[in-house]
Amino acid sequence: MEHISEEERKSTLKSICAINLKKSPGTHTTDNASLNKVANEDSNYIERQFLLYNPDITICGGTGDLFKGIAGFCEFEWKRTNRGIWWYERAPKKYVIAYCHPEARVDNPLIVYGLIDAIREIYS
Repeated sequence: MEHISEEERKSTLKSICAINLKKSPGTHTTDNASLNKVANEDSNYIERQFLLYNPDITICGGTGDLFKGIAGFCEFEWKRTNRGIWWYERAPKKYVIAYCHPEARVDNPLIVYGLIDAIREIYS
C-alpha cells in the first residue's frame, strides 16, 4: 500500500460503494429482525443511493442476501470463489460480494487478505 499514491487511492476508492442498510445507529451486535425491517422500509432510498454510486465493487458486510433483495438483484445467482466467498455479477464488470462485516471478531489481516484473494479470483 505504501507505493500507491494518494491520487491513485482516491481514484480507486471512487469505484467502491459503502452503504449502511440501517440508517440509524445501533449496537455492536446486529438484531437481524430489526435490520430487515428498517432496510425494507428504506428500500427505495437505499436503491436510489446505490444507483447514484453505481459502483464497480460492492461488498456486503454480512448483508448479502438482504441487499440483493432490496437492490432488486434477485434474478442474479450467487457464485462462489474457490475459498468460499459468495458473489455475483450485477452488470458487466460490476460485482457484489457477500463478505464479513469489517468489525467482525476476526484478525484484520485475515479479513483484508481474504477479500483481496476473492476479488483477484473474481476478476481473473
